[in-house]
Amino acid sequence: MPRESRFELYQDKADEWRWRLVVANGNIIADSGEGYTSKQGAKRGIESVKSSAPEAKVVTRDDG
Repeated sequence: MPRESRFELYQDKADEWRWRLVVANGNIIADSGEGYTSKQGAKRGIESVKSSAPEAKVVTRDDG
């Protein structure tokens, strides 16, 4: 049975809530980038990622 992508919700060493997006091969492709004081806040972050950019374009930047 193939593994599915998943959001993992966890508490870090500072007792803040975080999330990470893990794909089927076990690689982490995104994370919260910040700690949340509540589990509910981290869950809202996950929902925001799920809905914020379904049609986002890919843009190449030249910062040099």
